[in-house]
Amino acid sequence: FAGILISVTALSGMIQAVRWTWEPFVASWVGALSDGTKGRIPIFIYSLFFSAVVVGILPLSMSIYIWVFLCLLVMLSAT
Repeated sequence: FAGILISVTALSGMIQAVRWTWEPFVASWVGALSDGTKGRIPIFIYSLFFSAVVVGILPLSMSIYIWVFLCLLVMLSAT
């Protein structure tokens, strides 16, 4: 990871910290979006589909940078 040894625990902590930072902002935006005329079901279906696709990509062999980015996308879709 950029020539630096990072433990798995530290990496997962950093990923969670990023999620907890964006969660108040993104959750309120998604909540306002789901209160629109079409309701919550379309957003729910899109987020489930997107999350399933990204989780399906995670086991493939790739760079750690791409893998962390995909993990963040899964967490973003869970918002």
